Amino acid sequence: MINIFSKNLFIPILNLLANISIILPFAIYFEIYSQNGKGYYYLIPLLLIYCLRGSGVFLGPILKKTNQQLLILSIVFEILGYIISCFYITSPVFLVLGGIFLGIASSWGWPYFLSIRELPYFKIKKNDWIKSGLLLVIILLTFWISYNTKIYCFIFILLSFLYLSVLIPLSHTLNTNKNLISVTVSTSTKLFTQLFLFLLLLSLLFIERYARAIYIESSVIVALLLVSIIIFLVLRHLYKEKINTPYMIPASVRGFIMSFVLFYTPFYSLSYLGQKQIFLIYCLYLLGFEIGSIFFKIIGSYLYYICIFGLLLTLNSFSFLIGIFICSVFLGLQNNRINTIYGKIYMQDSNIFIKKYQFSSIGSFFFQFTYMLMIGFLSIYNNQEILNFFVPANGTKSLKTQENIVHFILIGISLICILKARKEDHKYD
Repeated sequence: MINIFSKNLFIPILNLLANISIILPFAIYFEIYSQNGKGYYYLIPLLLIYCLRGSGVFLGPILKKTNQQLLILSIVFEILGYIISCFYITSPVFLVLGGIFLGIASSWGWPYFLSIRELPYFKIKKNDWIKSGLLLVIILLTFWISYNTKIYCFIFILLSFLYLSVLIPLSHTLNTNKNLISVTVSTSTKLFTQLFLFLLLLSLLFIERYARAIYIESSVIVALLLVSIIIFLVLRHLYKEKINTPYMIPASVRGFIMSFVLFYTPFYSLSYLGQKQIFLIYCLYLLGFEIGSIFFKIIGSYLYYICIFGLLLTLNSFSFLIGIFICSVFLGLQNNRINTIYGKIYMQDSNIFIKKYQFSSIGSFFFQFTYMLMIGFLSIYNNQEILNFFVPANGTKSLKTQENIVHFILIGISLICILKARKEDHKYD
């Protein structure tokens, strides 16, 4: 029955699930956390999804499997994660187990899907996009029903069925096409580096995200992050020396600027706009990203100037949202630039898109750790709780001044990163 159902929907379902796999599990778990009084037992699984989603891209190559095998494994993890999560009503422990599977699968779904989308038998047609859109409406409607009834088994069962419906045809398609390139880890040193980097980033993300939800002494946070970042930088150097990936710095900067737009500015919008504009900023990001992708051939040569202009506009309350939109246009432009360069070397390295997301993640981590360090030091200096930076009720004049200091420093670091990326980018003209 599943095979018959997915015969004409295999590509649309796979395309849709790969696109939403990064955000949907986190969104579902966040609503469960919010509707259950933000209890500790519901916070841990939410953090697991968040942290594994960010660091899991470093775990895949350790398994020495092909990209295609890892894509299938990610689908298996999604199925297990959603089925296990159905039992959360009996115990939140099932959310923890489900969060582990869904967190890893979230980090693998999109990049490993990209690694096979370049193959001729996975071409996505216009009708496939229409079918994906209709399926998205069904998923969102089911999510809405789950949200209002507080019975999230509805969305868990639907997603389990959709993932199961693509597992059989995907396995069959990949088994009948043997022109696959294996992903291998060449040395034990690199294996150790990959594994240690994954565990370190997972720990760092957990500390950083946990500190934003539960009170922890600022001095403890700063000490942990400082020691961890030193180790992280050493490992990053070792990792960089072990691989030969073009466009590493621009790919890292992509993650840095993306975190600036999606992680930082929603909180900072409170100072300029009087309230957190999370939904509005996310919509501006999507619109700007798509515009950048569409008009890449026309304005792509100015992408770094566009980003600098956008960053500077965020310094003024009147142009704050315009600046965010322009930075999002840059992200769309640069994404096309990276994909164009990586597409040319895809046949020599089928793992190239995985490396893109690894370095993008490194840039994102660097931004978040830098931000947390700054507000940690400011909290120690002013003898205040670090949570004040994330609570709207604490928006005092003194706190706004501190936020402005952080904002100016982050803009300065962003400009340095952009100029460094632009310098490397010229090598590929």
